[in-house]
This record gives sequence, C-alpha cells and structure tokens, in this order.
Amino acid sequence: LISAAIRAQSDQWVVHHRFGTRDVFELAPSTESIDILTDDLIPIDLSELRQTTGHRGQSLEAMWDNDYETRWSSDAPQAGHEWIEWAFDKPTNIGHVRFSLAKSLNDYPRNLLIEGSFDGETYRTLYEDRGLPKFFLGLVDDPEHVPIDIALPQNESLKLRLRQRGVSSTWYWSIHEMRLWER
Repeated sequence: LISAAIRAQSDQWVVHHRFGTRDVFELAPSTESIDILTDDLIPIDLSELRQTTGHRGQSLEAMWDNDYETRWSSDAPQAGHEWIEWAFDKPTNIGHVRFSLAKSLNDYPRNLLIEGSFDGETYRTLYEDRGLPKFFLGLVDDPEHVPIDIALPQNESLKLRLRQRGVSSTWYWSIHEMRLWER
C-alpha cells in the first residue's frame, strides 16, 4: 500500500527501481532541513484555543487527547481544500508544529501549507512543502507514531492555519496527535 502511494506521488521522487517484489525510491530533495525541537520552545495547550476546521469539527479533540488510537480525519479523500485553524488571544510566535499519523500511515498531507495571520484576516505563508519527505523522516524517527515536525520562521500570529492542498483519490488527511509550541 505504501509503495503504491509513493508511486502515485511521482513529483516527490526522482528515481524508482523495482527488485522482484521490492520498490526502491530516491526522493526528490526537500527544501527543508531536519526540524528539531529546542529547549526555548513552550508547549501550547490546544484545548484552550478556538479551533475551526473544514471537515469533521466534532472530532478535533481527538488531536490532543494523548491517545494514539483516536484521530481527527478529513472524513473523505484529500481534495486539496482541507484545513484546520487555531485562534490565539494575543499575537503568538509559533515556533514549531508537530502532528502524528500513528496508525493512518497513508493519510499524510500530500501538500501542506501553514499560514499565520497577524490581524486575523490577512495570511502569510510560514511553510509549504510536499508531505512525503517529512513523512519518511517521521517514519524513520518513530515508526510507531510517525511524527511530522515542522519548524516555523519568526511570526506573530493571531491565527495559525494548516491547509492540505494535495489530492488523493483514496487517502484521507488524518492527525492522531497534534502539538504546537511558541517561542
């Protein structure tokens, strides 16, 4: 299943070789470096934030319940218009985003855009990249939980929005656990 999903994302790999029943892919270079959490970041309690989503808002709590058996899901194959947004009481410098796929390995975002809004209306891009390289880094780092780690540039955001902009005819966008940290 994973091999078929990778083959379908041909813009994210540069070479594919088949050896019997095994597939080997060389991934296209990522524009991002490996993201590491540092001691100067402070965890944010997601349960205290106002949150909205384009899909299944009733299950958002599954993202921060510390239970990798539960998840938020887009509840439909990725169509390129899924989003989740958090609103802060004051401008907040979001330094790091982590979400985990756990048991939903194929439900990684095919193209992830993270935007911040300093005024609650105008958004600027804080991060954009294909999902596959971050997925593989998470799979190697922690195969049980598959964390997707993203360091963000300096920002003072009243709102933070994650947008899934890729398309998959089969796979949903799922998040088993979500974490945000501020600088």
